[in-house]
Amino acid sequence: MRAAGRSTLHAPPPHVLFDALAHPGQDPNRPWLLLHPDEQQPDVIAAEEPTSLTWSSLWPELPTARIRFGLSDDPRGGRLTWTLLLHEPLSSAAEVRRLRYRIDQLVNGNLRDRFDG
Repeated sequence: MRAAGRSTLHAPPPHVLFDALAHPGQDPNRPWLLLHPDEQQPDVIAAEEPTSLTWSSLWPELPTARIRFGLSDDPRGGRLTWTLLLHEPLSSAAEVRRLRYRIDQLVNGNLRDRFDG
């Protein structure tokens, strides 16, 4: 079940974004996947380079959650669309907002800063 999502433009092309998402720790000098204590390193569980990939859950308490990424060309860079997929019902809309905010912080904040900074 789709719980949340967002699509934004990033400066790098899709193949560069794909590589960063598939290997988030590859550049130790510019880390972007900075996890909170209640989060875990995701695994790539599906990928079609350079247009899509799916992560396993960031949250141990939600083991079946998935984050699906779609990547496409845009004249100004790469368009990155993420979708949070949840199988478990969450306790509240506030919980979905918290997860959405966290993914947005990582992907549209930290990841973007990796290339801009």
